[in-house]
Amino acid sequence: MHQTNHLQCEHLQNPLGIETNKPRFSWQLKGNPCSKGLAQSAYHVLVATSQEQLKQATGDLWDSGKIESDQSVLVKYAGVGLSSNQSYYWMVKTWDEQGQMSDWSEPASFSVGLLQPNDWKGTWIQAPNVEETQHLWFKKEISLDAPMQDAFLYLASSGYHELYVNGHRVDDRVLAPTTTRMDKRIHYITYKLDKLLLVGSNTILIHYGPGWSRFSYFKEKGTISAIQAQFYGTYMKKNRLDFTTDSKWHYTKGYSFNIGGCQYDDNGGELIDGRLLKKSPLHNIENNSWLPVKTVNWDIQLTSDLTNPSRVFQKLTPISVKPYKKGFKIDFGFNFTGFFRAYIKGQQQGDIIKFTLVEANEETPRSYQQYFVYICNGNEHEQFGNRFNYACGRYLIIEGLKNTPECQDLLGLPISNDFRRTGIFHSSNKLFNKMYEVDLWTYIINTIEGYTVDCPHRERMGYGEVHTATSWGIGLPNFDSNAFYSRVVNHWADVQMENGWFHHTAPHINEHFGGPMWSSAGISVASAAYTHTGDVKYIHDIYEHGKRWIAFLNSNIENGVLKNYAPDDHRMPWGLYLGDWAAPGEREERGDSIEAEYFNNCVFCMNLIDLIRMAKVLGKSDDVQEYEQQLQALRNNIHTTYFNEELITYGGDTQIHLAFALLVDLVPSEYKEAIKNRIKEHIDRLGYLDMGSSGLPVLLKYFIDNTTEALWLYDSFDKKDIPSYGYFLERGETAWPEYWCCERPSRVHTCYTGVASWFIKALGGIRPNPLKPGYQNFIIQPSITNRLEYVDAQTESPYGIIRSSWQIKNDVTLMEVEIPANSQADVYIPSNQIDKIFIDSQAIDTNQVEVLKDSTVVQLPAGIYKIEIKQ
Repeated sequence: MHQTNHLQCEHLQNPLGIETNKPRFSWQLKGNPCSKGLAQSAYHVLVATSQEQLKQATGDLWDSGKIESDQSVLVKYAGVGLSSNQSYYWMVKTWDEQGQMSDWSEPASFSVGLLQPNDWKGTWIQAPNVEETQHLWFKKEISLDAPMQDAFLYLASSGYHELYVNGHRVDDRVLAPTTTRMDKRIHYITYKLDKLLLVGSNTILIHYGPGWSRFSYFKEKGTISAIQAQFYGTYMKKNRLDFTTDSKWHYTKGYSFNIGGCQYDDNGGELIDGRLLKKSPLHNIENNSWLPVKTVNWDIQLTSDLTNPSRVFQKLTPISVKPYKKGFKIDFGFNFTGFFRAYIKGQQQGDIIKFTLVEANEETPRSYQQYFVYICNGNEHEQFGNRFNYACGRYLIIEGLKNTPECQDLLGLPISNDFRRTGIFHSSNKLFNKMYEVDLWTYIINTIEGYTVDCPHRERMGYGEVHTATSWGIGLPNFDSNAFYSRVVNHWADVQMENGWFHHTAPHINEHFGGPMWSSAGISVASAAYTHTGDVKYIHDIYEHGKRWIAFLNSNIENGVLKNYAPDDHRMPWGLYLGDWAAPGEREERGDSIEAEYFNNCVFCMNLIDLIRMAKVLGKSDDVQEYEQQLQALRNNIHTTYFNEELITYGGDTQIHLAFALLVDLVPSEYKEAIKNRIKEHIDRLGYLDMGSSGLPVLLKYFIDNTTEALWLYDSFDKKDIPSYGYFLERGETAWPEYWCCERPSRVHTCYTGVASWFIKALGGIRPNPLKPGYQNFIIQPSITNRLEYVDAQTESPYGIIRSSWQIKNDVTLMEVEIPANSQADVYIPSNQIDKIFIDSQAIDTNQVEVLKDSTVVQLPAGIYKIEIKQ
C-alpha cells in the first residue's frame, strides 16, 4: 500500500502566518520502490480547527470528500472562510491508479497571519535619544492566570531582532526578519509562544540591532529604526489576551553596537563590551536601567515573512592557526559568510581584541572594513560572538590576544537561507564533481536574508543578472526554494519605478550600473519558478509589472530597435545600459557600444517571449496578440540592423551574441545552421566559455534548454588554465571570484554562478518540460559521452525525487532513471536503433516510442527503470 506524505502549505512545511485565507496544499505519494506506474486517481482532504478533530477523521472547516483527480500539488482550499490569527490543521489520503486507498497522512498545520492592515492595533516604538548604531533591548511583562492554548506574537522590525520569552530564545533563526525594500514594506515574523508562556509572570525581551535601517537610500526615504509587535492569545477557557507595542513598553541599551558603515565597501562590524555581559538575557539588564519607549507613526506596509529564514547551517573548525604580524591568522579552510565565535582566556578587564575577516591569504589582504571588536571582562573564560552583522571570508586575523589561540577555541558559523538541498551530482570526473559543489557553495554563502547577493562583503546587493542565472541554474534544481523565489519576485516588483523601469538591484536599491538583463530579473525568475512548480502565483505577482516594463522599453525604440535609454545619466552615459559584463579578457560591453545595444535588444526579445507565455496562462488574448506581433517585428529589426552577412554573425560576433540570436529565435531559417557552426568554431578556437555575468544565463540556457549540443561545452569545463572554472579550483579558490583573472576583488562573487545547471540538466539530462510546467510531465535527456565512465544526477520535483544515471561499460550504455509517483517522463535514449534498446531487459514496443535522428523517446510512468543500449 502506498503512503501520502511530505505535506506542504504554500510551498512550506507547517508555515506560520500565511498571507491568504485560500491556501494551496501539496503532498507526495510514496510506494514500493519496485512498483511502477504509481499515480493518484483521487484525494480526500480534511481541514480542522484542532488536531483532536483530525483524530476523529473530521474536518470541521473543509471535508473535500473523495475527489477524482490526479492533482497533488497546489490544491486550493475550498472550505469555510479562514480568519487572521488562527491555527489550522489538515491531513490527506489518496487513491492510486488501481483504486487502492492510502492511510491518512500525518497531520500538518498552518496558521493565518494578519491579513488586513487594520488587524494591527499597536504602534511602532523606538528608543529615544540613542545612537543609531546602538543595539537595544525592548521589554514587555505580562501575567497569566491560566495556561495559553494558542499564543502568537507578530513581530516586525526595521532592523534585526531576536525574541526571548522568560530567558529562552524562541527559535534559532538569525538576522531576522529577511530583508525588504524598507522604505516600502517591512516583514513581520509569526512566533508561536503558547509552550513558552507560564502561569504567573512572564518577560518578553526583544534584542534589536539596526541592520539595514542605516542604509542611506532607505534613511533618505524616511525609514526609521523601530519595532512593532502584536500579541494574540487564547486561554483554555477561550478568554483572550491581546497586547501591542505601545508607550508601556520599556527599553535599555545593550552591550554591543554596530561599528563602521552600511554602504559600498564598508558594511562594518560589531563591538561587544564583555564587561556588560552576564549569564542570560534576563540577567544582563538591571531593572533600574529600563526606560520608557517612544511611540512613532510610520506608514509602511507589513508583509508576513514567508520564506526560508536565515540560519547557521554548519560549524567550521579552523585548519590552522599561525602568527601574523602582531597577532594571529586563522584559516577556516573555506570562504564563508556568517558569524564566528572565539573562546578567550588569559585577558585582563578592558583589553581590546580586534577580529578582521578576509577572503585571501595575502600579505596585506583587503578587508572591506569587516572588523569586529571585543572589550574583555577579565573572566577566566570569555566568548566573543557577532549576531547583528555578518562578514565574509576565510581567514580571521586576531589582534590583541596574550596567548596563542587553539583551533578548538574558534568556530566559523556559515549562514544562509535555510534550504533543504535536493540536488546531487557525481561523475567519474573529479573536477566536475568539485566544480558542481563549489558552484552550490558559492550560491549558498551568497544567499542570505531572503535574496542572493553579488558579494556578501563589499556590496551585499541583489543584482538582477545574478538572480536570473542562479534561480534557473542552482536554486530551483538543487534546493527546496519555491517559497524563497516567491519572495524574490515580490522584491523585484517593489523596485519598479513609476515610468516602468526596474532598478538593477532588489530589494535594496543601489543606484549603480546595470542594464535590461539586470532590470528584468523579476520576469525571468517568475518564468523559471513557474516552469519548475507550475504555480501561477509567480505570474500573477509580476505580470502587470512586466507589462509596464515592456511599455518603458517601447518608449525607447528608434528605427525599430531599442536604444540606450540613459545616454545623459550624470554618472556615466553608458552605465545603465550594459550588455555582457566581466567576460574573459575583462571584456565589458558598455552601454554606448553596438555590442551592448545588440545584447539588450535580445533581452527585449527574451522578455517578450516570457510575457507572451504569461499572457497565455492568464488568458489575456489581446496581450498575446499584441506582444506576438511586436516580437516578430523586433526579431526582424534586430536581424536587419545587427546581422553581418559577410561573416554570418551578429553583434560583436561572440559566443554570447550568437547563442542569444538562437535562444530568442531571431535567426532566419536559411542562416540557422551557419550560425550554429560559427558558435561551434568560436568554442573550439577559444577553448573556454567566453561569457560574463549577464551572458552566463544566455549561453547555458541555449545549450541546455534548446539544443542537443550541450557537449560542445565539455572541453571548456574540463580545463584548468585561465580562463576556466578549473583554473579557479587549481588556484585553491573555495568560491567563485568576481573576475576570470582572479586578481581583482572579490574572491566570493556570484558573477559566474549557475554552472551547476550543466551538470544536472545536461549531463544528467533532468529538465522540466516548458510546455507542461510543474514536473508532472518532465524530460530526461542526458548528454552521454564516452569521455565519462558514469554520471549520477538527482533533483527533487514537487512530486518527489528524480534520478538519472548512466555509465558506459565496454560497448554497452546503461541508463537508470527514477520517476516519482504521480508523474511521468519523456526519456530520450541515445540511439535510434530500437532493436538494440532494452528496458528492464525487455525489448521496447515500437508503437509506443518516437524515433528521432539520434535518439528514441519513450514516455515512462513512475518507477525505477534500467535501460540498456547495445552497440
